[in-house]
Amino acid sequence: MEAEKVNLVFLPCPGMGHLISTVEMAQLLCSRSPLISITVFTMRYHRKPSVTSSYISSVTSPNITFIDLPSPSDFHFDPTQRGETIISLYIQSHTPLIKQSIQNLNRPISAIIMDLFSTTLIDLADDLGVPTYVFFTSCASFLGLMLHLPSLHGTDFMDMKDGLAVPTLPVKLDPLALPSPILDKTNDAYEWYMYHGRRFKDLRGVIVNSFVELESYASNSLSEARAPPVFMVGPIIDVNSREEKHMCIEWLDRQPENSVVFLCFGSMGAVSAEQAKEIARALEGCGHRFLWALRVHDKVERFGLSLEADVEMEAVLPEGFLERTGERGLVLKGWAPQKEILAHPATGGFVTHCGWNSLLEGVWFGVPMLAWPMYSEQRFNALVVTEVVDVAVGMELDYGGEGGVVKAGEVERGVRCLMEDGRVRKRVWEMSRVSRRVGVDGGSSFAEVGRLVEELCNYGKEKMNG
Repeated sequence: MEAEKVNLVFLPCPGMGHLISTVEMAQLLCSRSPLISITVFTMRYHRKPSVTSSYISSVTSPNITFIDLPSPSDFHFDPTQRGETIISLYIQSHTPLIKQSIQNLNRPISAIIMDLFSTTLIDLADDLGVPTYVFFTSCASFLGLMLHLPSLHGTDFMDMKDGLAVPTLPVKLDPLALPSPILDKTNDAYEWYMYHGRRFKDLRGVIVNSFVELESYASNSLSEARAPPVFMVGPIIDVNSREEKHMCIEWLDRQPENSVVFLCFGSMGAVSAEQAKEIARALEGCGHRFLWALRVHDKVERFGLSLEADVEMEAVLPEGFLERTGERGLVLKGWAPQKEILAHPATGGFVTHCGWNSLLEGVWFGVPMLAWPMYSEQRFNALVVTEVVDVAVGMELDYGGEGGVVKAGEVERGVRCLMEDGRVRKRVWEMSRVSRRVGVDGGSSFAEVGRLVEELCNYGKEKMNG
């Protein structure tokens, strides 16, 4: 039986969000076939390696093992470069280590499943005679943009007054909703977006953390293109809590159903002190109950560089704010148990940075969202959930830069719309029910995972016979 094992290697991008999604994907594959054995290579690019180690130790699947790759000694961070460039170069620098580690496994590898920014490793996989897939942790609509980008190389997007046509979108895209590096052909990250988009055509397939019913237009477009094949296997969400009950859950227990707006901008979504004051004024003015996970930064920095300033909340919030809103609001400094909060009956709205994992969690738990994108592809995601999928409401945002302050009046308007718009609430609740059906027998994602597992197992047989 051991000779029939299908051995896969997963190469996630550094960062807890990528690692957790990767492990959930690995566990899903293992649950569908006892023949599948997975090795996850992790890269030391975390601000808090102890958090990574703690998470890895909590993974109990016997068919998943982890190999920790040391940071290459000859790699040096250049803080003047964009985050997309840093992460792409950092992953590329691991090529010799990854090659040696795969050879040290001393067993045939059926496939390598890598992350969006890991496509420099396709050549290594080709040298080893191993097919490659990308596990795409953003939406299928954005995958369509990535595949389309190389054909637009050299285009001045800001000249597109009528918007950009993207094959996976039923509406024209405002160029300002593109990731900001794509708008500036002179920056290093522009070339990396183009590079990764070109390399996607060399993949055996793309595994997308979304589902057909959520992005039906994109799914149909990608199916017709067939280059590369796409597997819509989501939503892949870690819904099992490993944390002790947080004090904020006890606070939520005392609030009426659907009465609390939850504000959280992700692990890298810190706001400026000025923006924190505007949000506070909006929350005080709107009158709704709120739970706010507050992170404050001094500078807008990304990808492993310090984001969070060590400041007291009282120093950045309007004087007396905590006292005046104490009866109906709770402010947490830093981390909050997002999934547990979204799952709570008292949570009636979610102000989110539009990271794709967070959006999927909002859909899964049936919580309507207010889109407040901050960086990377989040502007694009915001368009998808507000104008295509219709599970979120939008705000008037200045996309002229990544540091603009949204005034209290607009934030208050957005929160009121979020908490009082029954149409979006009904739509997200309907999609929540769908999201819980697609992964079980008879569902679209269940079938897509089955198709993927069959393909991977066939590669395994070819390896054993070849």
